[in-house]
Amino acid sequence: MVHSTNSHSRASASGIFIFYFLSHQCDGKLLVSFLDVGQGDAVFIETPSGKQMLIDGGPNKAVLKELGKTMSFFDKSIDIVMESHPDKDHVGGFPAVLERYDVGLFMEPYVACDTGICKELSQSILDEGAKVLHARRGTVVDFGDGVFLSILFPDRNVYDLETNTASIVARLSYGNSSVLFTGDSPQSIEDFLVWK
Repeated sequence: MVHSTNSHSRASASGIFIFYFLSHQCDGKLLVSFLDVGQGDAVFIETPSGKQMLIDGGPNKAVLKELGKTMSFFDKSIDIVMESHPDKDHVGGFPAVLERYDVGLFMEPYVACDTGICKELSQSILDEGAKVLHARRGTVVDFGDGVFLSILFPDRNVYDLETNTASIVARLSYGNSSVLFTGDSPQSIEDFLVWK
């Protein structure tokens, strides 16, 4: 369940690191896999109850091969996909992911982008029919099994900001452990969050 103080959702729209490279069951563990997609980022999360999230998708379809090493061959859905920001090395693989997997929710910072990959991704989201949520500080994803994803930034409308500056910063928490995901946030945003 997603709890949010954010009124923007476009329907009007360190911790435990466990690396697996074969199909598996989570067996009560939180799985955080940093996928080898070359330049760029892609992180797959599976909670103890089997809820799944993909943060960023790398620059191209290489993310599919890496997901195939981490997810069951028969698993054709991902609960949440989150774009930290719309640069190609973070979202280039998302159209292929949306084509292959059923995606329930797509989270984004909602920053202006008119590149070819952004246009392709927007169409892929529309074709998939995934709900879209503009992530804002105060949004908390409760996976229902003690795992929470809290949005720390953006705390405002970032539509006109430079894409790196608009990056989603999120904290994944499980018990006493947490992992921070910062996209390509610059030092200025890191400093801002330290004092926030």
